[in-house]
Amino acid sequence: MVSEVFSDAIMTAGERQRLFNIAEKLANIQRFLNTVNIGKEHLNLEEWYKTVSNFKRLLKNFDNDVSFIACLLAKHFLSMKHNLPLIDIAARPQGAPGLDLDITTKDGKRIIAEIKTTIPYHVSKLGAHQRQAFLRDFKKLRENKADYKYFFVTERYAYEVIRRHYAKYLTEEISLVLLPPSGLEITNFIPVREIATESELESEQPHPVMSPTSISADLIREFIKDNYFEPAKRRGEEQLRLRSGDIHKKMNLHNRYPLVCSVMRGRKIERICDVKIIKTEGSDGANFYVTYSLV
Repeated sequence: MVSEVFSDAIMTAGERQRLFNIAEKLANIQRFLNTVNIGKEHLNLEEWYKTVSNFKRLLKNFDNDVSFIACLLAKHFLSMKHNLPLIDIAARPQGAPGLDLDITTKDGKRIIAEIKTTIPYHVSKLGAHQRQAFLRDFKKLRENKADYKYFFVTERYAYEVIRRHYAKYLTEEISLVLLPPSGLEITNFIPVREIATESELESEQPHPVMSPTSISADLIREFIKDNYFEPAKRRGEEQLRLRSGDIHKKMNLHNRYPLVCSVMRGRKIERICDVKIIKTEGSDGANFYVTYSLV
């Protein structure tokens, strides 16, 4: 969350107005959703279309709103590390060509940055179009001269994918930063001998499946929470039965059943995800089941 100190010290009038506009949009969406009364058994397609199209109209360019807030978070981070002049993120249209951030500090240093709010198409890898976009941004950072270079991401899955599979596309001068709300983390890449060639930057080869050693228990636990527990709780379900093979397949893993099963039956998942294990069925493999209480 952007701190009050940040807001009072370096947020411009234009940025405040943009946040106010987003807040108004969210309020309008909330008021609209309070009027919606279409259940999953509702069969009137005209009402379905009218409801969904109205919701789309209210969202407008919501991706631009997300990108704007991510830029504010990046500005906050940079203001803590560098001697920045007052800059107005709202003055530059989201999606405009060029670098996402190109700033000259008060002492004449150039800072450039690319910012991604991308949620990977697969937990363990980027989709083809996502990969192309990331490679283009890596190349822009490499080709521009600057005193400081940053690649900001707002999603932990994207951060982990880059750290594990795309480090060679980032030079030693580029810092990979995971911004809040996911939690601030910074990686500086220094293995120059592994830097990608220009031909590799242009390559569109599909991303490989995650290697057996590149997945962690925390990542699996977070995936289960985001893709199973939280949706089930929003639906009002009191219990949920999960199968290891379904999780393994959805995460595009390879021979990681023991780890998936261990995470599923572990006490840490109860504490982290606020659930309770009711019973387990089967042994480690694709057909290991765990039933959880969600209340």
